[in-house]
Amino acid sequence: MLVYTPPTEVNLFHSPASDSAVNISCSAVHSFPSPEVRLYHGEGQGRVRIKGFHQITNRYRDGAWGVLVYAIMPHTILYLENIFQCDVELPGTKYTTTKSIKYIPGYASML
Repeated sequence: MLVYTPPTEVNLFHSPASDSAVNISCSAVHSFPSPEVRLYHGEGQGRVRIKGFHQITNRYRDGAWGVLVYAIMPHTILYLENIFQCDVELPGTKYTTTKSIKYIPGYASML
């Protein structure tokens, strides 16, 4: 029997990194086992996994895990309208969830 705890929260958000770049971040809070968190640019069959990301992993006192993955995306490689997705999976389980967010350089909007 496999025991697991889905994340209490999964958050996907963007924030300005500079006037010409955006920080795309996804966090999975308090889960067991440690989640696999992946960022993508685009959606459906055309989505591409983001390379050059950074990951911060935290182990809680009760043994659960928290993971934050983020990437700085220069506006020069983005489209006029962008969809970013975050997949969170718990290894060895059937648990998976996907979050999506829309980003338009110069505007703040979410799905």
